[in-house]
Amino acid sequence: MNSSIKKVRAVPKDASLGVVASGSPVEPARLQDSFAELSARGFSVSAPLDPARDYGKYDFGFSNGSPQERAAAFMELIEDDDVAAVLTARGGYGTLDILPLLDFEKIASAGKLVIGMSDVTALLVQCVSKSGIPAIHGPAAATAFPDVAKSEEARRSADSLVSLLQDPANIYRADARVLREG
Repeated sequence: MNSSIKKVRAVPKDASLGVVASGSPVEPARLQDSFAELSARGFSVSAPLDPARDYGKYDFGFSNGSPQERAAAFMELIEDDDVAAVLTARGGYGTLDILPLLDFEKIASAGKLVIGMSDVTALLVQCVSKSGIPAIHGPAAATAFPDVAKSEEARRSADSLVSLLQDPANIYRADARVLREG
């Protein structure tokens, strides 16, 4: 287990974000809306394996391609010098299948942020523990970003992630109170 986490690098506003469906595919319309919102925020998007390719198909169970294809797409984004961070397309079933196929030494040397949620948590934990790279458990590309115009919660979630990417020292603080100790 890696006991030291590399320092997080800021992701510039005009950076390229890599998007990968490490597990389940994304509905095509949500993916388009997500890419449009990321573009409106100044980012370009790179997705070597279309995260919506296998939507509505079950050739690979509930996953977007074979484990080998998804792992190769993830590693392509990790190794692409033009990609500043890797954002998963969504949570969903299948991410566990790619873990044995990833090269954690290359992931460590690239030192890129990996962002995702839900079933992607397994990938985030492995990236931190085996590579010492920072990981963010936060909105995936097709979760908050497509709904920014329709939902205050989605807008705040997307804004918080972008703020954190651009200024790693920025810490989100939520107003909260304890309802019952325990």
